[in-house]
Amino acid sequence: MLTTKRIILLLVMSLTSFQLLHGQSCCVKPKSNTGMAVFASNIAFQNAHAEPIPYDGEKHKGTMKGIVIDPAGTEMNCYLVESSGSNKYLIVVHEWWGLNDYVKQACDKYAGALPGVNILAVDLYKGAVTDNREAASELMQKVSNEEAYVSLQAVIYSLGEKAEIATTGWCFGGGWSLQASMIAGNNAKACVMYYGMPEEDNTKLKNLSAPVLGIFAKKDMWILPEMYKAFEYKLTKEMNKSMELIEFDAEHAFANPSNPNYDKEAAAAAYKREIAFLKEKLQVK
Repeated sequence: MLTTKRIILLLVMSLTSFQLLHGQSCCVKPKSNTGMAVFASNIAFQNAHAEPIPYDGEKHKGTMKGIVIDPAGTEMNCYLVESSGSNKYLIVVHEWWGLNDYVKQACDKYAGALPGVNILAVDLYKGAVTDNREAASELMQKVSNEEAYVSLQAVIYSLGEKAEIATTGWCFGGGWSLQASMIAGNNAKACVMYYGMPEEDNTKLKNLSAPVLGIFAKKDMWILPEMYKAFEYKLTKEMNKSMELIEFDAEHAFANPSNPNYDKEAAAAAYKREIAFLKEKLQVK
């Protein structure tokens, strides 16, 4: 038997699907490929991502959870480290390899650092994971912005109207972390984006209520310093929103432990600031 909450969710998703099909919008959604996908076909960008080191870490603490994302009953498989009885959530968006063991490991680490917070990693690749550059490029390019947006909208709605939501992600996921915070509206309490694509559309940015922690790399050949500094200026000076910008003398993907060029020192400093930021905004002790 369908619960009242599930019926309402299906009605909302039906309305959203109708609006997308008829060129309408209940919220402001992406008009074209958002984030790092614009670089995905570039050979230099592909080569900048060293193929990941095989995972040999501990067994994961969380479980996979299906969340219904459309009226047909399609589910997004998410990785959840649950904090029973809590309405606080950290939504994690994977980088270009997909929701792999390293992302799950990061979620386990967040769960240990943020007691009382549910850690929910979403899967925008629909179950696909790879350790091959060419395959990762194809997966990133296959992501439909409209589908991803509607899926995130459904996931966020499923958390309930009292949910307190923070978001984080790296590279491809850094851009979608920002998008997810805009989707969450007033429920969003914090947004962390690691070297993700900034948003330029003021109409969309008006939906952003969460303070942003932007973590970027000075040697990044893709998200250039002038790009993220312009983004900081737009948010803080033109739109009177909150953003803290941190730069590291590092390269793109410096915080990815599966990267053979992983910058352990910079990653540790970034993570320390990220956790302090999330604790403050989610009011976690």
